[in-house]
Amino acid sequence: MIDTSITPSEEIAQMLQFVPEPVVETILAIIGEPNPAEQRISPDGERVLGRTPRMFAEWAVRNIAAFR
Repeated sequence: MIDTSITPSEEIAQMLQFVPEPVVETILAIIGEPNPAEQRISPDGERVLGRTPRMFAEWAVRNIAAFR
């Protein structure tokens, strides 16, 4: 699932922590603004998993020990 709780400016600020500004600008120019069809959450994840998908952050917290 996509976290839509952050604003575009917050997203840009987060990206700038890891990549240079010209790269952020290029990425945003390539992906553009998603249309409603692109924002729709597919039911396929739930079908495959047999449960409601979780956010990546939840998975990361549960599995952090595997990466230490």
